[in-house]
Amino acid sequence: MLYTMPAADNDMEIVERLHAVNVVGPMRMVRYFHRQVIKTRGLIINTGSVGGVAPYTWRSAYNASKAALHHYGNTLRVEMNPFGSVESLLLALDSHHLRLE
Repeated sequence: MLYTMPAADNDMEIVERLHAVNVVGPMRMVRYFHRQVIKTRGLIINTGSVGGVAPYTWRSAYNASKAALHHYGNTLRVEMNPFGSVESLLLALDSHHLRLE
């Protein structure tokens, strides 16, 4: 979910919804399916954004959600390491590769 607004003007209801979709949703998926992924030595892929590491102006809430997902993915990769060939991958796309609006 994308949201464009200056940081000082963010609508907190929209920010909460954005984080529910961009952060909590992927975390919930891992929570529900991690055993199957471990059993099949599968791959967990999250859709990140360049905004998670290099901020886009007027998109502070979006950038923050993608930064959270980026760090969650890094942690997940380390935590899944003991289970063998389970991989965690974050695809960081920018607006030139993905039309978000």
